[in-house]
Amino acid sequence: MLTKKIADLQKNILLLEQIKAEISIDNLHEDEVKYWAIERGLQLSVEIVIDIANILISANDWETPDTYRETLLKLGEKEIVPKAFAEKISGMAHFRNILVHDYLEMDENILKEVLTVGIADIVKYIDYVNRYLKS
Repeated sequence: MLTKKIADLQKNILLLEQIKAEISIDNLHEDEVKYWAIERGLQLSVEIVIDIANILISANDWETPDTYRETLLKLGEKEIVPKAFAEKISGMAHFRNILVHDYLEMDENILKEVLTVGIADIVKYIDYVNRYLKS
């Protein structure tokens, strides 16, 4: 299951990178279909990041965190990822909640940042998880 989640996440990243190459990062709304695909692709990717964390927590019989943010922080606590990195990516949980629950309209600047920095962080996350699995 973990291998499939990682493969799905890698596929999502490739698709997001492809869309990013086809759209102006300064005007994401120029193509509403691609804008929607970016939002949905990022949402699914963050959910997979959290799913992977939950699988690792469950497989190791660690205490189950109460929130998605705490779930990602647990990976730093257990040294699957560096603590500073866990703190950084824990913000993805808030981003996911905004997308899923429509708390507020998505700020295009936040979407731009996640599309650039967030994707790079997800790639690093995959690398850390793979290193942990090989150890």
